Amino acid sequence: MQTSLLSGLAALAFTFFTLRYKNKTKKHFAFALLSFVIFFWEISFFLLSWKENIAWHKIYLVGAIFLGPAFLYFNLLYLKVVSDEIKRVTSIYYSIGVFLFLSIFAPLHLLNTFKVIAYFYLGISVLAILYLVFQNLKASKTPGEFKRMKYLFAGLSIVIFTVVGDFVSKMGIPFPSLGNIVLILYLYFLFQSLTLPRPLDISEYLSRGVLFVILAVILSLIYFLLVSWVPESSWTFVFNTFCASFVIIIIYDKLKMLAEKITKKLIFKETYELEKEVNNFKENLLSILEVDQLLKTLSEFLHKSLNATTLHVYIFNKESQSLKKLLGSGTGKDKYPEVMEHHFFPENVNHMKTEINTLDTLKVQSHEEKIKILLPILKDLGAEVIWPFNYKDKVLGFCLFSNENSLERYPDSVLNFLSPLIPSLGFTLENIAQPKLSKVIPSPQAELSHESLRTLVHIKSLIAEMEKEPHLSHNMKSLLATLKTQVQKCQPL
Repeated sequence: MQTSLLSGLAALAFTFFTLRYKNKTKKHFAFALLSFVIFFWEISFFLLSWKENIAWHKIYLVGAIFLGPAFLYFNLLYLKVVSDEIKRVTSIYYSIGVFLFLSIFAPLHLLNTFKVIAYFYLGISVLAILYLVFQNLKASKTPGEFKRMKYLFAGLSIVIFTVVGDFVSKMGIPFPSLGNIVLILYLYFLFQSLTLPRPLDISEYLSRGVLFVILAVILSLIYFLLVSWVPESSWTFVFNTFCASFVIIIIYDKLKMLAEKITKKLIFKETYELEKEVNNFKENLLSILEVDQLLKTLSEFLHKSLNATTLHVYIFNKESQSLKKLLGSGTGKDKYPEVMEHHFFPENVNHMKTEINTLDTLKVQSHEEKIKILLPILKDLGAEVIWPFNYKDKVLGFCLFSNENSLERYPDSVLNFLSPLIPSLGFTLENIAQPKLSKVIPSPQAELSHESLRTLVHIKSLIAEMEKEPHLSHNMKSLLATLKTQVQKCQPL
């Protein structure tokens, strides 16, 4: 009963957010219609369970009748079915639905009979779509399409199994009532596949579910420990509940971070290791003072952490006002050695600012004219991911990479780790692009002002003091050694 109410409200929320989506198509309106019919069906069941009434019985029957056509209509659009034969069959199916709608005016003793007919009518629609999804799964030509159909087939199969299980449990046969909860998750999968350029991976769904369970268990335990000992007094119970809620609010953020860490470390070890490698890479950027050192560090990070087989790094050159390829490996390593600043490709990269784009997101976000220019370049370079290096609203370079040994695209959960590195890499490029002291001063014997000498001596003493610290990290020691070398070059003999 309560899960029906929850499922209905969730379906209404999906309806609302889908209608608010900016780039709506016919599929989005069909999904909004399906979500609204599910809301109507679930709420009518909740009201019927709450209070037996002939009106609720008829409203529930209407929801069950309309659910089949709404589900069929959306999925035919979603699967892009254009067969004339299927269109003729669906027209007959919709006509039967109109006839069944008239059943609400039938005598009361026939309502249960028409309910059975309505469920059979709905079952035809669901099984037909399951068959079409299976056919699309077998005919998939790309890894992305195969993954999407695989998730859709598995999700729909689980929904059918659990919803049928709910009806079985109502007949007195012990079976967990999970149908409404699974239906919400299935609608969420459809919703994000319509509104996001890249659907969530199954591992991301699982990680969110595990995180939710861990948080729920910990917070419930805290609440139990704070309130369970309270004597049977309503006001005391309310006061202690308020105190428990206040404690939970205070420690929620830290508990969430702890739960995420436990989830990643125990269940998603690869993600946990990747996060550590990203943090180490960010720390290594502090000690980089040369472009060659940056290229080497970046190349090692992408090859080791993301298994990149193709890699192209372009850095902005102020003298030529162009982006030059300073590192290229894999597919197209000798192509496009230099791209002018006002070429369409770097201008498009400049619009990204602090975003990482992929082939999938470009196809969704860019206009058809842009795609015709961008895709051939990315295809020639064998690139999937575009990673800009941004500093103060200016892109100083970018990196193109892909893993051609894998049929799977890089998931958002992996690329999201790289987004915070965009300003860090831009800051590093901005600093190493500045003239170095060794180039400004022609020789160690060049004359320095008295003030400059005092500054150099002061820097040298600071370095010496910092070197005495017992717990310096390896990266900090490397940075101090580099600074010490540069200062010695600047000091006259």
